[in-house]
Amino acid sequence: MLRPLSVSVTLTSPATPAEVWAALADVPRWPEVLSDLASARIDPGGVLTAGATIQTVALPDRNVIDMTYRIAEAVPSRRLVLESRADGFSARTIYEFEVAAAEGGTDVTVTAEVTPEKLGGKIGAALWPHKYNEHIERSIRRRTSALLELAGEPTR
Repeated sequence: MLRPLSVSVTLTSPATPAEVWAALADVPRWPEVLSDLASARIDPGGVLTAGATIQTVALPDRNVIDMTYRIAEAVPSRRLVLESRADGFSARTIYEFEVAAAEGGTDVTVTAEVTPEKLGGKIGAALWPHKYNEHIERSIRRRTSALLELAGEPTR
């Protein structure tokens, strides 16, 4: 069995952990900073809580797809765990929030564990794990940096 590809990235925001959490929890605002999304929502009830799902709808003619994320864990201002499955891959994405020691603000560490489920993805990940990891890291940086903009100031 192929182990999941695993990539971790830490970004720092000048916002507090509570402000960063509020930005991530304000899912309907995600399309303001994620220009490939037409809409986003949390079901049921619009609350970022374990067991709920986040639904995103992609804009047409973009290199993204509609997605559903199951919220596996939600500890306000501390930890968020999302699980998803699409295009032959499953993923578990963990967001951990800590007060940035050196400058204040918040360090957000995002760890994505991506598992290929189809033969082609398994072969590709086994032959070129570095390329897959680079793609995952770019995606984490782009999307998380954009979402952190919702917390007030741009990331550093």
